[in-house]
Amino acid sequence: MDEYPVLEKLRGREAAAAHLRGISPNLGIGVETLRTMDQPVGYHDPRDQKAEYRLGEEKAAFDTTTYGWRQTYLNVPVWGAGLTTTLKHGPARVLGVTNTSESDIDAKLPSAKAIERFRDLFRTGEKVDPELLAPARTSEEAKARQAKPAEPIGLAEVLGAETKGATTGKAATKLIRGRFYVYRYDPRTRLDDFPQEHGEPKGEIPRVAAAGAHVDVHPTLPLPDVPTAIRPGHWYLVAELIFRAPWNGQPINWRALVEIETGAILYLRGLTSNVNGLVFDRDPITTSGNAANGPSANNATLSAAALRTSVTLPGLTAPGPGLEQALSGNFVRISDFELATVAPPTRPVGSNFDYDSRTNHFAAVNAYYHCDRFFRLCEDLGFTVSSYFGGTTFPIPVDHRGRYGSADGIERNASCGGDGDGIASVDFELADLGDLANPIGIAADWRVVLHELGGHGILYDHVNTANFGFAHSAGDSLAVILNDPETAATDRFESYPWVNFIGRRHDRSVAAGWGWGGASDTGGYASEQILATSHFRAYRSIGGDSGDLGRRKFAARCMAYLILRGVGTLTPASNPSSPALFLDALLAADAGDWTSEGLYGGAYGKVLTWAFEKQNLNGGAPPAVDVYIDDGRSGEYLPYLAAHWATTTIWNRRSADGLAGHQEPALDETNYAYVKVRNRGTSPASNVVVKAYHCKPSAGVLWPNDLQPMTTPQLAVGTLAANDTEEKIVGPFSWTPVTNTWGHDCMLMIVSATGDPSNVDKFTAGEVVQDWRLVPNDNNVAQRNVTLVPGGGGVRGLMAGLHGKGFWVGNPQRVSALVEVSVALPPLLARRGWRIDIKGLPAEGARLKAGESRLVTFEIQAGAAFTASDAAEAGERDIVVTARAGGEVIGGMVYKIDPDIEAPFNEGKGERKSNACVEQAARLLDCLDLPGDDLKSVKVRRITIDLEMKDKDGCC
Repeated sequence: MDEYPVLEKLRGREAAAAHLRGISPNLGIGVETLRTMDQPVGYHDPRDQKAEYRLGEEKAAFDTTTYGWRQTYLNVPVWGAGLTTTLKHGPARVLGVTNTSESDIDAKLPSAKAIERFRDLFRTGEKVDPELLAPARTSEEAKARQAKPAEPIGLAEVLGAETKGATTGKAATKLIRGRFYVYRYDPRTRLDDFPQEHGEPKGEIPRVAAAGAHVDVHPTLPLPDVPTAIRPGHWYLVAELIFRAPWNGQPINWRALVEIETGAILYLRGLTSNVNGLVFDRDPITTSGNAANGPSANNATLSAAALRTSVTLPGLTAPGPGLEQALSGNFVRISDFELATVAPPTRPVGSNFDYDSRTNHFAAVNAYYHCDRFFRLCEDLGFTVSSYFGGTTFPIPVDHRGRYGSADGIERNASCGGDGDGIASVDFELADLGDLANPIGIAADWRVVLHELGGHGILYDHVNTANFGFAHSAGDSLAVILNDPETAATDRFESYPWVNFIGRRHDRSVAAGWGWGGASDTGGYASEQILATSHFRAYRSIGGDSGDLGRRKFAARCMAYLILRGVGTLTPASNPSSPALFLDALLAADAGDWTSEGLYGGAYGKVLTWAFEKQNLNGGAPPAVDVYIDDGRSGEYLPYLAAHWATTTIWNRRSADGLAGHQEPALDETNYAYVKVRNRGTSPASNVVVKAYHCKPSAGVLWPNDLQPMTTPQLAVGTLAANDTEEKIVGPFSWTPVTNTWGHDCMLMIVSATGDPSNVDKFTAGEVVQDWRLVPNDNNVAQRNVTLVPGGGGVRGLMAGLHGKGFWVGNPQRVSALVEVSVALPPLLARRGWRIDIKGLPAEGARLKAGESRLVTFEIQAGAAFTASDAAEAGERDIVVTARAGGEVIGGMVYKIDPDIEAPFNEGKGERKSNACVEQAARLLDCLDLPGDDLKSVKVRRITIDLEMKDKDGCC
């Protein structure tokens, strides 16, 4: 939603429900179906009832809450169908609505006896919903319970004889949980979410490759054919069975949807997901950039001190008296639950877990550290682990040397298993198969952990399955973004640089078929690479391409936060079936406030939309209306804008002449500002308006606190033609510089149109945003902190234009920070030995309180002389001043040496006024017949006016 409606006098779920009722005609939903929105959804009482909506989820995060209503039919949820609303609080504002409702549902209610057989089965599960144990609510339900079937159905009967050969192993088949749903049968997706990617024949178990082969293995079981009475595209009441059964000798969890009358399995998934051949995060190649440090390197190479880091293993649970320390803590427990049998290490209390790299014990230590690290990352980003992972029981079991998909346990792989509500377990195998006597485990790879827990683990808890409906997961995105800021790898777009044969990348080309809707958009790993490319593009734009490490780290954390929060707004009924729906989730996440960081939301929505657009979302077309002020990027968001304050399509004139070319503003006088605007949208823009602001020359500017409207606060533009075919100059905006600022005011312009409001419209009273977050991430906004200084007057002119001048630097952070200012000279000055020092701030910087600002001025040490011709011939003439707070760029100023200016316009302005006064005083003296030749100056000590008027009509 471009605009977030405020819901007056309503709060929480009541406000969200009221909004849905108000827009139900737009959603194509009958108001009568919303009468039961206050009732909780039930899973165990099927009865003859048409479509309704019942409350399913209520998930709070930061300053927002997502409410989910399940669409029901026959009084139980419709599989994957419903409504969600994300609400921002204080005041209640709707950030987004998702509608995945189904129509034309025609499921028939089975017999009471058939339903009760499955209810009896549900009561044998490890997780029994309280609803199943509650007393009967109706006489019909009581009769159904009493009419016990002669032969209650069992799990073995449901699975059938065909599975016996596949479910052999040391773990018995066991039901975890059972529930009823209404489901539309689709034979194409009976065994696989993305059959087009895997190319598997319908209903057949995928081939398991020989040991060491590199294949994509997705578990399934051989099933009998579906009876002909079950017709594709028709709706049926089904029992969802979450159960544990061995596969290739290892226990994994499964989900089956079983038709009630026939017992046919219409849907089967192994609740686990794998990555093939993925490598270490901060692996030796990422750390060193040396390709010789690959996974096949020997132990001496991989155990080098430069490649390993001694870290604290946080959260370990203290052992009992007389016992050794195990790798078990509040989030993670290393355990051996899969073949091959490799016990995890233990150590005497107080001893370090230090092992050579090519050992199973090293893999175990890494498995604990990296899995624990992921949950602590979530906490660091502001998420509460216990609520975000509400369906997961901690600590989760992690096997550092498992055997996913391989009968002998020798494989390069990893997997994350679910239990229907959350994460069940994680297992890791090997990273290299060349030296099995000295194994190196893939568990040491932080990227693999991010893919498994950050990709599939978060989905288990929010959509109850391992995958998105349109792509494998967002795990690759988190892996590549969080590892990019400090990577030394020569190819930053290789997703997993250590095992490059995997071929996964995040710079996929739309022209080569890697766009949304392209030939490679097959819904699985390939679509995940398209998603990672989209996310990485957004990360690059908001700071990932910065030369400043602090900004890159912030951009990585910010994108991780947005992805995690976006997934947190999802429910099983709103698992996105398209990239556009996940983009909606990201936009809702961005609109919320990042309260743990003290940042108000709404800064990055346009960048996210653009990043998906560039990957061919909506055919690659820009929005219908996209008005902008060109900052050098033609309305787009790459390349990264390091100096967001240097837009020159905003300029000043000292008269309202409408001419191009910036002029130094005249002090204490009215000046006139202009700006150019365009529309890259596909439709004409209407009701285009430009608003104009200025402030004293500053770095670390906060919107709106530090800015004031110009005397002409806004001008209507009318319309702008589509597709960048028209440019309009808007102005003049009359304004007067802030007193005592040398006329170097910063100017900020905002353009908006119907259908394309600026991001500033997202902020309400009391909310602020730093200009470094606002300006470069919204093409509606542009800022000019560019001042012309004399280059035509040589040394004297430049000294007059800069020496003693300066600007204010402030700390826009929410906490105190070390503020520093640096000056970069162009070659024109640097080669001649010029130097500019900062007065008012120590060379090492100064710690300023949140919101504190300080005036800094320039002390110029002139070097060798230069001429106007030298300045004109110089390719670079910008003196760039950059301010940092806490190591991150917060703004700056640009002083452009202009060879056509000999001296500052305002220099000597007071002297010129004094001379004019002397001339006027001399005329006055001459008028009074007094000598004025020796008049030197005029000083006003007293003004006395005595006027005698001519006598006219007797009035005087």
